[in-house]
Amino acid sequence: MRPGDAVTDRAGAFLGTVEEVDADTATVAAPDGMRDIPIADVRVAGGVTDAPQPPPAATRLERVPASDLREGDMIVMDDGINGVTPVTVTQKEQVSDNHLRIIATDATGRELTVNGSPAAVYTRIVDENGAAPTNDTSSTRDTGELISHEPPPAVSPVVGPTVTPQLAPEERDSVDSLGEAPLDNPDTQQGAARVAADLPLTPDQATSLADTLREHADPATPEGRAAQRAADRLDAAAGQTPEAVTTSQPGTIGAVGVGDHITLPDEFDPDKVTSYKVIAIAEQPHGMRYMTLEDGDGMRNRRTLAAADPLWQVPDPDRPTPDPDEEQRDPNPAPDPDRITSDYRDSVVRAVIDAALEGTAEPGSIHKLRQDIAERLTPQALTQSMKRAREDAKQAIDDAGITGDERAALLRSLRPEAARARQDAIKAALRTLNDMEPLDGESEQDTARRAADLLRLIPAALRDQHSQTDNDTDTNPDVDAAVTTHVDNAIGNALGEAANGQPLTEERRAQIVAQLAEQMAENRDETARRIAATLPPGQRAGVLPHIIAALVFIARKIAAIVAAFLRGLARAWRGSREALRKLKEKIAQFRRRLADRVRSWPENRRLRRLAANTLPQPPADADLADRLAHWTRLLPAPGRFGQVSRRARRYLPARRATLEAGQLPEIQDGLRWIPDRAADRGPGREALRHLAALRAAGADVDGDLTTRLAAVLPELGTDPHHSVRDAMDYAAVAERRLRDLTAATAAGADTDGELEAARVEALGARRDAARLRDLYAAALPGAVRDVLAQVREMGPGGASALVVTDDSDRDAARILTDIQQYVPRDWLTPASSRMITARSGQAGGYEAHSRTATIADLDDNGQATALHALVTHLQRGNPDVRAAQEMYHFTRTHRGRVGARRSAIDTLLARLFRDQASTGNSDALVAQGVATMFSGEWYLSDDLRAFLLGLLATR
Repeated sequence: MRPGDAVTDRAGAFLGTVEEVDADTATVAAPDGMRDIPIADVRVAGGVTDAPQPPPAATRLERVPASDLREGDMIVMDDGINGVTPVTVTQKEQVSDNHLRIIATDATGRELTVNGSPAAVYTRIVDENGAAPTNDTSSTRDTGELISHEPPPAVSPVVGPTVTPQLAPEERDSVDSLGEAPLDNPDTQQGAARVAADLPLTPDQATSLADTLREHADPATPEGRAAQRAADRLDAAAGQTPEAVTTSQPGTIGAVGVGDHITLPDEFDPDKVTSYKVIAIAEQPHGMRYMTLEDGDGMRNRRTLAAADPLWQVPDPDRPTPDPDEEQRDPNPAPDPDRITSDYRDSVVRAVIDAALEGTAEPGSIHKLRQDIAERLTPQALTQSMKRAREDAKQAIDDAGITGDERAALLRSLRPEAARARQDAIKAALRTLNDMEPLDGESEQDTARRAADLLRLIPAALRDQHSQTDNDTDTNPDVDAAVTTHVDNAIGNALGEAANGQPLTEERRAQIVAQLAEQMAENRDETARRIAATLPPGQRAGVLPHIIAALVFIARKIAAIVAAFLRGLARAWRGSREALRKLKEKIAQFRRRLADRVRSWPENRRLRRLAANTLPQPPADADLADRLAHWTRLLPAPGRFGQVSRRARRYLPARRATLEAGQLPEIQDGLRWIPDRAADRGPGREALRHLAALRAAGADVDGDLTTRLAAVLPELGTDPHHSVRDAMDYAAVAERRLRDLTAATAAGADTDGELEAARVEALGARRDAARLRDLYAAALPGAVRDVLAQVREMGPGGASALVVTDDSDRDAARILTDIQQYVPRDWLTPASSRMITARSGQAGGYEAHSRTATIADLDDNGQATALHALVTHLQRGNPDVRAAQEMYHFTRTHRGRVGARRSAIDTLLARLFRDQASTGNSDALVAQGVATMFSGEWYLSDDLRAFLLGLLATR
């Protein structure tokens, strides 16, 4: 902690800025004056600095042909995966009359190569003098503002009718910001708290909150306009009619925010303007903004615009109305023990990281830094902070009104949860410091600050890691509760017999396991009916056999695990009273952990998907073609994927003079096909049904693919996908164990013999995993092609084939022509998708304007980059592919209730998109996902594989 730091209390409430630090006390400039506060009671939230000067803005962006580019020009380039970035042209090579190669570097020095025609059009960035702007590596604009976060008020129960306003994410943010400020009106305060908790409001709370939002909103700012829109939607939900806005306002690109409606001039006719809704904004260097815009038909496109570009802002043409399909929700839900446990886990992690941050207070060598942090992470050093976290959890349980046996069980579950969270946080902190080395020329103070910044990232990373499962995008608390109760009751009764003081002979162990299996069999049908009750009545009979089958698999695994556990107890059995006490503790701990682990088992995930699947199922004995036909009947006509026929309003194209006069464009009101999107801008309920049918079709195709792979790869067992995944997971675990033992040895522990064994184990695990993955990658593409060929025509045929231009590179053309066999013939049919140019290069890519695919050999004969470029090319003429990948990307990267989903990191997509913190550009998801079958990465996610196979099989 240093002077100038902004600090909060341990609950996150802002206290003030640090004026002075004296030993273990900080003098904080708080709103009510100077206060001396113990350092142990506060957390550093950040520093207060002068606002940075904005980067030099681009005066304009101009569209020029590639032939007009010069060395030193700055252009906007799209790498096809993570969006656009400004690059500087370093070389231009005229390979032939129709082939121009451009080499450029970005701000980090990374070199990019693009092959295209001289007529290909690029966006050039120029300053006020018509030259390239000076170098600027910033990508975001930091206002330097310090935001105070007050603790939100507790949500009070309500009586009477309630409403659910349809709020967009930025509108929810405006309510959240209002809720952090002290409010006098109880209805406003409770309304803000209920929006933050995603709970229904009373009409009085909605109207009171709307009035307060309008009172505080500044229409000159994006946040203020979002607050005004939120107020309109709150009024509409409460049955009020918001006041209409009837004029347009001039502005600039740099002044707009997400959710604003704007009009932009046509690229070829500046006097013609078209209206768009701003969906997303990514700040770029030199005052540029990479914007996702949605037109009146709901179609989205991305454009790079200069912040100084003029525009007109117009109101939303659609009047806010309640969602007629919105389900009634309980405004006073029962307390959620899982939420309390999750919050407790977070508080334990934060306490560990707070202690680690104290170790960065006194700068020194990297060795001293590591030692200081390690000393603060011992059990003795963490005793008080762990005690505070547990007391806070107890208070949360009391506040939630949880009593009796449920309270006792929840309190018992907190101890192992705290132990896991503490261990994870300590490991993450120590690994972070062990991997860190001082940079050249870096002072000890800067090294300590950098270490502190890295440590502050750990709580969010562990939270995302705990809540994210690559192959589990569906959640169902009812299924989890049913399975956990089914397993826990049977284990409790069976293991109770193991703790009665009698020796655990082989015969007695067999009796206990038999009793366990018998009880699970007795309760199986009741548990299955409880899970099936979440489905519509007409679908329960068809799904019930699948539920029972999954429960049978769970019972077999439970029996095997319990039998192994009893064998271990038998070897260590002693008849003394103290031994029996420890035995009972071991049994109780084993029971809790096993019941907790069952939730993450594949069988339980399948049960959750079955319970979430409200689609009618095909006959169990149907072959693949009949099953695909069943799912296809549930899908819309070509070109209508994710769309609904709905009455909607939109602005028609207008003339510039209309807006200059302050008038609005003409509005068209009527029934038309539009993408089905909820208030959170993700897929709505009908679109999700389309996506569910597509995934179900893909799951059936995947079942046939698994059988085919198992036949040609007997070494990988009956499920090659899971076999490769298990091998890779085991290799990762062995590597982590080796790193832990290496660190322990470096710290002085006596682990030499065990360390050598760990090296041998990790080496063998790596070798076996790599061999199995290579076998899998070699067999996968052909198997995918063959199984898809059973249900639709694949590859070129007749006029449905690529036409590679004559000036293409011979080898690249051959690879691109051959790779057609892996895409559906229908995708090759549109005339607009046939013509393409093939070039060889060091890195793969696709240049849209000249339709040039660059093929690079990544030790796979160029197949992966060829398929990536081909799918990128073909999806431009296939609206269903574009719609499906947008919807799937949203469901993978967002969590929550439909209409109120929030973004979340998806670890699988982050890995596919070059391990970026973001999850990439959704436009590249299908191309990137399909291409990875040549690198053998399809084992990573059952869900992504089912989506891709469903798309290839049905659209």
